[in-house]
Parts: sequence; structure tokens; C-alpha cells
Amino acid sequence: RSPVDRLVSLRLTTAPGSPTLTGRIIHTDRSSEVVAFAGIPYAEPPLGALRFSLPVKKTFHPDEKIEARYPGDSCLQLIYAPFPFFVAPQNKVSEDCLYLNVFTKEPWLKSSPPSTRPVIFYLHGGSFSNGDGISRDGSGLTDYGDVVLVTVNYRLGLLGFPDLPGVTPNLGLWDAVMALQWVQDNIGGFGGDKNRVTIMGESAGGALVTYLHTSPLTGALFARSIPLSGSQTAPWAYNSRQSWEEVHKWPTLVEKAGCGDEKSAVCCLRNLSTYELWDVMWEMSQIYQMDTWAPMVDGVLVTSKPVQAIQDGHFTERPVLSGICADEGVHIAMHMAGSSNVSIELNNATMTKEQFWDLSVGDPLNQNGTFPCMSDGGEALVELYRPADDGVKMKEQYAKFMGDWLLTCPQFTTADELAAVGYTVYQYTFDYKWTRAIDKDKDWQGTLHNFDLAFIFGLPFSSRSPFTEVYPDVFGRRDRAMSKAMIGIVSSFAATGKPIAQIDGKEICWGDITSSEEILVVGTNELRAESLT
Repeated sequence: RSPVDRLVSLRLTTAPGSPTLTGRIIHTDRSSEVVAFAGIPYAEPPLGALRFSLPVKKTFHPDEKIEARYPGDSCLQLIYAPFPFFVAPQNKVSEDCLYLNVFTKEPWLKSSPPSTRPVIFYLHGGSFSNGDGISRDGSGLTDYGDVVLVTVNYRLGLLGFPDLPGVTPNLGLWDAVMALQWVQDNIGGFGGDKNRVTIMGESAGGALVTYLHTSPLTGALFARSIPLSGSQTAPWAYNSRQSWEEVHKWPTLVEKAGCGDEKSAVCCLRNLSTYELWDVMWEMSQIYQMDTWAPMVDGVLVTSKPVQAIQDGHFTERPVLSGICADEGVHIAMHMAGSSNVSIELNNATMTKEQFWDLSVGDPLNQNGTFPCMSDGGEALVELYRPADDGVKMKEQYAKFMGDWLLTCPQFTTADELAAVGYTVYQYTFDYKWTRAIDKDKDWQGTLHNFDLAFIFGLPFSSRSPFTEVYPDVFGRRDRAMSKAMIGIVSSFAATGKPIAQIDGKEICWGDITSSEEILVVGTNELRAESLT
């Protein structure tokens, strides 16, 4: 069957010029109707003089018509996909990319007065250099969670997180602020409640969520936040200007672009064509295998270093739901090892002690200085993880080390620091195995980075996405029950600020780490609360 059978129009009277949007009706697997408005511009195209500039609010001609059936272009990036579900593969990339997508329930169109639902505002992951907002079809989450979902593109890589004299840093983060302001101005027209906006992001998007949460400028823009598998305290999520790569990357880029020195480079870089800029990005990717474009202190939006920003508490008190996957480090470990021609994908693959060291604390990310356990160069930490002789176990512990170092420990650090200053924080660990997600000869890999997103977005209930062309035939009945549980957790939190965990009709008593010191463990056959003490 076709997932789309008709179109719908909406006049957005809250936007300058009152444009008319034409969206599409999506029939979900339970025959509900979700309206998707894709490719809505929220800022002027950041082209020409607006390259390396703060976003400018989009204005429309009077009674302008916007074709909102199809997503806008993804932001300029090198398209590769080391992790699953990274980028909608049919999307082209360009600099004209500041678009968002809105998914809402169809009955809202017929209600009078219009119903208002909680809003989830989603920021995608991708190392601040890859991804887009439409790579997650929002119809399942919108339908089963009874929410309005907004997914967003923001500038990436050197265009989104520049570190050049005369250029405002954190442009991708400023894009998110502009999109949040668009939500405040316009989401009521889609049946959303602007006073119940929850920002949610995964990986780099999760880190952006924590930056937005701790910024003094965002108090009126949202009510709660859900950072997933990403935090500002992670070593990859903050430009400390300390590591060798952070110090040398921009001078190298300016040289490769033929733009003289850094002080006079901005005009030159603005005059490059998109293709010339893309070529520079490609050259840089051959020099720096791990992208490290990241937010930095700018004194305005990001006022201090990550942990210090939390401890200072110069931001609005809002509840937080933090999530992590059980085996966060496996994909990172395989990527890092593979870049050094070491294959560890299979169950019987092995690793040596020397490889463990070279591929962990020997990496330049160690110089960032945001991970306190690295103060001795990482020797004690490596010894804590590294087994004596078993090469197979060495590989598994290497993956655990990488996950703890780059994702899990920073996630818990952020949650603990927020709880320490009195904010309400809920935490879950996702340890659920898909029905047919992993080959048996690779089942050591476990519950990987971003595996929870498929269940949060309701992919088991989507026969086919009209946007991403993903066919989720790997899901079974048990997966659908788990997806309902995960949707229930995030949507109840978005609605009330307190997550409700239940599966198969059984509710789990789950407290916040601030008062009860509990976390929720999402296991293969159960949900259970575990004490942190």
C-alpha cells in the first residue's frame, strides 16, 4: 500500500507573509493519519555574505506558497555512513539547508478550538559534521506518542562550527536557537503547545541539547530536555583549543583553500564556490580521519567550559531525561580499529595489548582534557580495562573502554553534575536486543550506539518511510512492544516532565537520580529500576 494518499494545506498566519504550506498525509500501520510538513525554511539561506554568519530569520512574500511535501536539502557534508540510519540517502546536500520538518496528528486539523499537544524538537547526531533532520521519520513517534514532532537541519562541520578570527563560533548551535524561536512563534498553528517544548538529540545532537540546556539565553525556548548518547562533557563535543588537531586544523584548512593566513581568510572562504569548499572538506578528511568540529566558549551562547557551565547554574531549572545504550563503544571501536587496518567485527576477532593502547589513549582526543580520568595520560584507566592475555576479551574490553570514555562516562557525568546542583534528572540504559538486528557471528556487538532511536521514533510501526525509504523488516512483535514502551517514556516526559515506564501493561516504579538514585534499565525481556548505590 502507499503510505501517502492525499495532501493538506495550512496557512501559517503566525509567520511573516502568512505563507501557505502544502504537506502530505501519512497513514501509519494502525491506520491513523499523521500530517508531515517537510522542508519548511526557518532562516534565510546562509549563502554569499551570510556564509559564516549568524542565521537570519526567514521572511516570506505575501501569500507565498511553500511545497512542504518533500524535505529540504541536507547541510553541506561528506556523505558517508559509518553508523546505521545516518543520513537519508536520497537527499542532496547544499548550503541552502536551514529547513525543519513538522509531524502532527491529523485530527488536530478538524478540532475547534485546535487541540494542543506537547512538542518534541529533535536535533540529529553525526559528529557535528554529518546527518540531517529528515533521516528520522517522525510518523510513528507522533502517532503513538500523541506529540507534535519537529526535526531540524543545522549547519555542520567547518560551516557550522568555525574557529576563525572575525567569525562567530557555534553557528550550528545558533541555527538551533533560531529554529526553537520559530517553534515558539509558529507551532501553535500545527496543534503544538509552545509551553511544553522538549528538546531531544542523539550523539552530537545530544551534546547540542546539553549546551542549549545550560545556556543563559534559552530559558524561554523550551521546558525540558532529552540528551541521548551525547553530552557537552564528552571529549569530542568541546573545542578546548588544546589538542594538536584543534590547534592546527583551521590553519591547515585555510592553507588547503589557498586563502593566505587565518586573519585574512574569511573573505576568501566566503568567495569559494560550494564545490571548491567541498573539495577542501574532502582534503581535510584525508588528513584528519576523526572529525572534531565542535562547539566552543563564545561568551554569549556558551559562556564557560562544559562542567563549569553546569556547576555555575546560570540557566533555567528544567527536568532532564538522559539515555545511553549498553554497548556504546562498539561502532566507535570498529571504526577506529578499521582506520588502522585492524578488523574486530567478528566474535572471534582478537586484539593485542599494543593495539589497545595505540587505538585508545594514544588517540589525539586524549589531549582535549575534559575527561578527568586521563590526568595521568590514561595509564591507570587502560590497566583497569585491559585484560592480561585473552585477545578476544581484549577486543571486547577495548570497545567498552571506548564507549565509557567517549560516551557513557560523560553522559553520567553531566547527569550527576546537574543532579548535584539540584535539577531533576532521570536516566535510562538501553540494553535491548533486536529480534534480528545482528548476525550470529557478530553478536558480541550487543546494543549499539543509537539503537534506542529506532524504538523511540516508532520504526517497528512504519511499513515504509516516504522520506528515508527504510524498510524495517528486522522487527517482530516483541520489538513493537518495546517501541511502545520507549515512545511512552519520552512522550510522557514531554507531556508532564516525569517519564512513565511500562511494558505489556505493567508500569515500573522509576525515580530520578536526584532524589532516589535510581536508573531505568531497558532489558531484552523487561524494564527494571536499579539503584546507583
